[in-house]
Amino acid sequence: MATFEQAGKLSQVIFPSLKNIPDFGIKPIKTQTRDGWELDTKGGQRLLVAALNLILVNEGTRDDWLQSSLITATGKAVELAVARQINRYLIDQGVVNRKANTIQRRDDNGRITELDIWELTPKYSKMLEETPVDVKRTIRTPEMERSTGFQKGIGELGNCRDVLEKADNVGLVFHTDAKSMCRKYLMEINKINDRDKKMSRRQDISKINGVISTHGVNKVFHLTNRLEFRGRMNALGGVISTQGHELLKAIIKFAEAESRVDMQEVFIYAGRELGSKGTMQDAELIGRMGQADGLILQSLTSDPRRTPIKLDGSCNGIQWISSFLGLPEVAKLVNVIGDLPNDFYTEFMTRYGLRDRDQAKKFVMPFGYGASKKTLVKNALLSPRRVDEILNDLYEWAPIEDYFSHLKAFAEMAIDDGVKEFRWVMPDGFEVIQSYESFEVINEGNFSVNIGDAEVLGWKMASALAPNIIHSIDGYFLREVIRKCDFPLITIHDSFGCHSSNVKRLRKILVETFREVIEADLLNNIIRQLGFESDWKTIDPKLITNPYMFM
Repeated sequence: MATFEQAGKLSQVIFPSLKNIPDFGIKPIKTQTRDGWELDTKGGQRLLVAALNLILVNEGTRDDWLQSSLITATGKAVELAVARQINRYLIDQGVVNRKANTIQRRDDNGRITELDIWELTPKYSKMLEETPVDVKRTIRTPEMERSTGFQKGIGELGNCRDVLEKADNVGLVFHTDAKSMCRKYLMEINKINDRDKKMSRRQDISKINGVISTHGVNKVFHLTNRLEFRGRMNALGGVISTQGHELLKAIIKFAEAESRVDMQEVFIYAGRELGSKGTMQDAELIGRMGQADGLILQSLTSDPRRTPIKLDGSCNGIQWISSFLGLPEVAKLVNVIGDLPNDFYTEFMTRYGLRDRDQAKKFVMPFGYGASKKTLVKNALLSPRRVDEILNDLYEWAPIEDYFSHLKAFAEMAIDDGVKEFRWVMPDGFEVIQSYESFEVINEGNFSVNIGDAEVLGWKMASALAPNIIHSIDGYFLREVIRKCDFPLITIHDSFGCHSSNVKRLRKILVETFREVIEADLLNNIIRQLGFESDWKTIDPKLITNPYMFM
């Protein structure tokens, strides 16, 4: 399997060599530019480039899977016939062929079947092998606008193909009332005062509605996942994804309906949506589900057999750091140890007299990943002086800042000595390569390419190392959870969704896997790989038993 960056580099080589590229039935459309409206005739070429990258990243696909992937990656209505045309064109051009390689996929009836996959021909396989691993590229087309950007790094898959295949195999469908939910969400969006946000959300809804109209609400689709450079998993594209706003979370359901609904877990989830802590006792108190009009609750109450019941980490960054640094009191506040649920955001709000829980969350979440004072001021809408007052007190009872300052100091010394990138390997073989660089970028639509000589951003390298290590641990944790679950799972970083009947098993797997990561002393292991020093001692892994760690 190619990395996304390698796939991008190879498609740059392949694309100019392809002859007589058809339009694949994509009609020219007018697009607005700085100089007015122009006729856009490159839709077919863009679609081919997107398809080629999807094929390379996943080492193959079949027509109906490619159709789903193209819809989610490009936000365009793509017919199955177009996917078949792309298939035939790439075969005729000698780029790919169908050989004995197969993948397993669950069909609409729940059966596991083996499917033929696309495979690069020897000529292009050799080109991919010869592509330098330090070449960092994304999807591209020839004529583009120029701007400046920066490159975040790359990651090498190691032995993680199994996780991607498992995630890609989760069958999904749209809620039967998805189109009416789009209309309802649009009405809510119209109440927003922020004009830019309102326009952006309207465009999102329009694209989502278009995909639903083309694809239908009963046909199964799959999301195509990748691992970004730190090893965190996300779906390619940005139109249809489980990693979106409330509308997307409400309309995306499991294709497979469970035979037995655990109503207690359904009530607990509903309670969390209504603002409770989500304890077993709360489940007995939820009698307002029928009165709730939120989209997620509407989705849950109308079709609980297909709705993902989500368990989210409690201030996940602080969970990891407090555990690795041996801070049991802080770990208790974020539900790592103990046996009762705590809400760190509410306690933070009360302690510092903030407006509401949401304001507290906008402070705590970036704080847990080492955000700067400037970011905290902007996120929480507080004065610099007030942020200083909170931080001075916070460092006394939640001293996680020691971790960020420690790593930044070591990183700065390494950069002064000429280090241009930081590398570390996770237990499953995934290699993180952190290298922040500035470069010139040319863009057109959804596709872009980096050009020119890159300049290493030392300040970014130093400040990003500590949070990126935590992100990489978080990504490894997610992959291990996916490997252990023998049931459909939807994941969004520190959020895990499954059928209600599997929630209790998922809770157990989450706690056990978290404990295993701490037992392995993974943070100190990574720091040693970097050649740095640390002497942090983790909290006693035996204390990690709180069932509300994810809730």
